[in-house]
Amino acid sequence: MVDQKLHKQFHQILGPKGILVAPQDLSHFSQDASRIHSPPSVVLQPQTTSQVAKIIELAHEHRLPISIRGGGTGLDGDAVAPRDGLLVSLKKMNRIKEISPENTVAVVQPGVMTARINDQLRSSDLFYPIDPASQGQGTIGGDVATGAHGLRTAKYGSIYNYLLGLEVVTPPGEVIRCGAKTLKCATGYHLTDLFAGSRGQFGVITEIVLKLLPRPQARASLMATFHEAAQAHRVREVLMRENIWPSRLELLDSSAVERGLSDLKLDLWPNQVLLLAELDGSKSLLKDDVEMAVKILAQEGGGRIQPAEDERQAELWWRLRGSLLSALVGETDMALLLTFILPGSKTALFFEKLSSICGTDPITHYIYGHLAEGRWHAVLLAKGGESARTRDLTRLARNIHKTAGSLGGRILRPHAIGFDPGKSLQPSRDGGQERLWSALKSRFDPRGILNPHE
Repeated sequence: MVDQKLHKQFHQILGPKGILVAPQDLSHFSQDASRIHSPPSVVLQPQTTSQVAKIIELAHEHRLPISIRGGGTGLDGDAVAPRDGLLVSLKKMNRIKEISPENTVAVVQPGVMTARINDQLRSSDLFYPIDPASQGQGTIGGDVATGAHGLRTAKYGSIYNYLLGLEVVTPPGEVIRCGAKTLKCATGYHLTDLFAGSRGQFGVITEIVLKLLPRPQARASLMATFHEAAQAHRVREVLMRENIWPSRLELLDSSAVERGLSDLKLDLWPNQVLLLAELDGSKSLLKDDVEMAVKILAQEGGGRIQPAEDERQAELWWRLRGSLLSALVGETDMALLLTFILPGSKTALFFEKLSSICGTDPITHYIYGHLAEGRWHAVLLAKGGESARTRDLTRLARNIHKTAGSLGGRILRPHAIGFDPGKSLQPSRDGGQERLWSALKSRFDPRGILNPHE
């Protein structure tokens, strides 16, 4: 707990507006998108790296557990306070410090909302291609800390491809700079990738250097329905053979479309799927690519083939896709999000097996994902009492994991909303990796104060 002496020290570091203790403020920061409820004993709101370093120094000295919060859009409970611990909100560290078109880099603080980066770049010929679904509410620091990717990964790669450098504060308050403001920095260990995706286990990210790309001259979006996932998968194969690389290629089952994209009024049959695609590139080539894509969709059995009429309609489609999870989960107080990566050749078989597994189960399920890269999500919702729902959700999740594993899939960590499934659904880790991870954690955070949820 934060006693009066510590409270005074934090007050001296942050000033009166940098520390929150009122019940209504603590309640506001008591949960994230996982709906795990844990009120902090105090909320600290630094604005500079120096302030973060002093906070970490005090927390380390007094062995105070501490969690770091960006936009609070995560599904792991990482952005809520540990019991009797501190919550450090980085939302006030929200400056875009530099945009350098000549060097194609941007330097930003972690509290900058991800969508704001591209808003700031609209007057230039550059853009930042990573587009997680939470970009309208989530922060770039949260994206880096969790390794968030988005929908354009297949063409543009992951967030790791755009991280040139980081400034990080590690216990007991040491400021570390890794990487550089250059497009290449191959000297020494690549610590930037070590901190990225570590979920705040090793340090607090206080500055981020991003690589920017030339903005595509034009974009076009299309949709088509198919009677089965196998047809949509063939579309992916043919597009690639024709050297057409969609920037986004999403596949959704009929249940997900009916609930999450109801504004489109598509009224699909139970086993149908919806394919959403975005192409981008030069104006001179894009028209031909769109015509070829429409031809391929028709050849492979696509129905209701519809190019977006204009940018406004395309933005509506992708806004609905971006808010899909929120629409599927709605106001339910208990849900489970499973994520797995499959070899492309197993997509159709996976959908077939999943329909068989879930078809006779009382749990409501939705399947959707990124067809171009083979990353899939299953959202499960159950009815009944809390213990019964936990049991039913866990049982079905294990069956789905088993099916994905049998097809050569890789199981990623599940995200529970409104309950804790324990460790029964956590993907197994290689023993050697586990030992290395523990050794790194002990080196960077010897007293284990950072994000003790993990």
